[in-house]
Amino acid sequence: MKIGFWGTPPHAAGVLGVLLNSEFEVKVVYTGPDREMGRGRSVKMSPVKRMALENDLPVFQPEALTEPGVVEALRDAGVDLCVVAAYGQILPRRLLDVPSFGFLNIHPSLLPKYRGASPVASAILREEETTGVSIMAIDQNVDAGPILAQEEVVISALETAETLTNRLFIVGASLLVKVLPPWVAGKLEVTDQNASMATYTKKFKKKDGKIEWGNSAHEIYARLRAFSPWPGVYTYWEGRILKIIEAYVIDYEYHERPGAVIMLGRDRKTIGVCTGRGVVVLSKVRLEGRRDTDIWSFAQGHPSFLGSILNGETLGRVEA
Repeated sequence: MKIGFWGTPPHAAGVLGVLLNSEFEVKVVYTGPDREMGRGRSVKMSPVKRMALENDLPVFQPEALTEPGVVEALRDAGVDLCVVAAYGQILPRRLLDVPSFGFLNIHPSLLPKYRGASPVASAILREEETTGVSIMAIDQNVDAGPILAQEEVVISALETAETLTNRLFIVGASLLVKVLPPWVAGKLEVTDQNASMATYTKKFKKKDGKIEWGNSAHEIYARLRAFSPWPGVYTYWEGRILKIIEAYVIDYEYHERPGAVIMLGRDRKTIGVCTGRGVVVLSKVRLEGRRDTDIWSFAQGHPSFLGSILNGETLGRVEA
């Protein structure tokens, strides 16, 4: 069976790798355009493109799927089926009609729950204990096509969106290669989604990472995990953005206002922030324009940090 592959980020490259080592033949790869990245603004190719070139596969990188020649290139590749893994664009009907066995998508949730752009982050934000992966046939409605297979996955207490996404796509790739033969043979029973049970996710923006210290410590920690690595979570200290890179939670109540930076523990080297309920203990931070710094080094270099109120003014040293 000849396959066209559509994907862009690192976890999509993992799926491509599984297909390349399977009984199926990948004929063509579609991925996102090369982008300027980093402080040096150097142009970098996607991980999927890199893997495709290493395996001498033709690569197409349309800025928009309405560009001339996109449909023709797919038709000329002679693929029987296309696999989509985090490609990044909605596929138009004229593309979906090209391969005989359609387009199959690896979606990192148990559909119809968490349709849309951010299923993994949304599951962590809502402090779900489990999520999963779905293999679905793509139709004209976003994430609404019939389901070929699903597998549930437990969310660990320390898992970030990045680590969970990687794990879900590994599971999804394994599930995909199992269902492809019976799908093509017409021997696989599919399940239509129950639209009344559908929930939807939004595309997050940088502003969604702003910490509200009046929330509970567990809610804030869930946001940190959900938005790692992007868009990250942040607060304001002395008028500058302070990103929280690593932290953990202790369920202890300190009678200080939310956002108060306090010193904890007998060693007096543990630094936390009071919340609406509990304390977020800081491990690593990044001040605007600076590099990641462990919290003790940061506090030593910025004496006014202890006792300050994040997202607010400085009230003087606060200790507990």
